[in-house]
Amino acid sequence: MASEYREITTSGRYPTMAFMVATVDFELDLDVMFEYGPRLLLDGVERRLER
Repeated sequence: MASEYREITTSGRYPTMAFMVATVDFELDLDVMFEYGPRLLLDGVERRLER
């Protein structure tokens, strides 16, 4: 996985991701990253239902 990750961040196709990884204390934890998306979605649904 490390080689694929390195390829993605050095390809030039994703400059924002490469910048964030290079400048921010960034730890790649796929479980945390995966949980972030559904949490945002569910938070949005919750706010919408509160209206």
